[in-house]
Amino acid sequence: MKNFRVIAFIICFIVSCKTTSQYSSSERRQMKEAYVYSFKITYFKKMLLSGFRNSNEIKSVLNEDYSSYGEIILTMDDFLFIDSIVAIDQGKLITDSANSIGRRAEGSAGKRVFDFALNRYESKWLNDVAKKRSKSYTHAGIAAIK
Repeated sequence: MKNFRVIAFIICFIVSCKTTSQYSSSERRQMKEAYVYSFKITYFKKMLLSGFRNSNEIKSVLNEDYSSYGEIILTMDDFLFIDSIVAIDQGKLITDSANSIGRRAEGSAGKRVFDFALNRYESKWLNDVAKKRSKSYTHAGIAAIK
């Protein structure tokens, strides 16, 4: 009798598991959109933090914002990858700020953190990077994004 229960449990477990191919195309599309949004909003927030030198004021603003998902979608590798992009872009922002002195109107010279971060957030480049990373997200077996 115990063997029957164990076999029945195993069969129920196997039948209830959903493989990646069993997700509908709309479910896969929604998962991909969620991943891309999470990737981009995380980049945006980290760029603002970096651009304003992790000031308490920007931390306070970002702590009050609930734009991102409640669930953690990104992996640790994704966070490290985003950190590396932010570090590179921070260097570009500093260079742009230095080059703007004397070239832009007096009131607009200097750092343009929001402008830079928002332009990058809306860029095709960041969108393409997020979409490409979403494919590795699938292959890692974390979710069914195709």
